[in-house]
Amino acid sequence: MSLEECKGAVCAANPEAIAALLDGNGELAAALVVPEKDTQALIDLARYQHQVLSEIATILDDSQGFAELMRETIRIKCGFVLRAAAKAGLMS
Repeated sequence: MSLEECKGAVCAANPEAIAALLDGNGELAAALVVPEKDTQALIDLARYQHQVLSEIATILDDSQGFAELMRETIRIKCGFVLRAAAKAGLMS
């Protein structure tokens, strides 16, 4: 059921089309559904990124002026996060 089919000729609601939409039938309903697997993958990625960024913040806090010495560790951690985002299709 498309959006156009949900309204009548005078823009009045088409109850049958709206019922089909609510039942999950049609292209509009399909577009609104996000697969649970994809949603969980994005949540997992966000948790991973948060963890790595927290580790980087801890490194910077603990180094107290010696962050330059930790640059390679920070660069590697950032690379892991960026690769994970790219693998998930979130980067162009």
